[in-house]
Amino acid sequence: MISRRQIVNRLTRGSLHRDAISIVGMPRIGKTTLANKVYDDPEIVGYFHTRAWCYVSQVYTKRDLLLEILSHIIELVDNIHSMEHEDLELLLCQSLGRNRYLIIMDDMWDIGAWDDLQSSFPNDQNGSTILITSSLSGMVFKVTLESNLFNLRPLSDDDAWELQ
Repeated sequence: MISRRQIVNRLTRGSLHRDAISIVGMPRIGKTTLANKVYDDPEIVGYFHTRAWCYVSQVYTKRDLLLEILSHIIELVDNIHSMEHEDLELLLCQSLGRNRYLIIMDDMWDIGAWDDLQSSFPNDQNGSTILITSSLSGMVFKVTLESNLFNLRPLSDDDAWELQ
């Protein structure tokens, strides 16, 4: 069983380069629950200056993903909803700049979501990481090295209760 501790250790002791790691497995196996436990882990909260979560799903727009991430990072002002997506990308990049950040891209079904957003995630050589959850291991190999892939298997009854 893959534990929260394994992922927390990987996130806090990994490369200084901007990195991507993935949790993959069958639908409804606990990927999002595990990612949420990692996201709220006290060590993660203390280690990353900025944390954000976006739910990608099968139907998404680049603009909605940018706004969702920005809503975790800055106080959204009224005029942000009228900004072009290029301006939102720049705002996100500037808001993340020089901060060690963790972005969770939950339930990613299409590599296009990564392609749309990755240029907005600066690489300031400070250990920033994007964590992706997906049911499609073949897709995440385009983003994540095999050593950064956590393949979640069905849980035993005892292990499932530990997540509660």
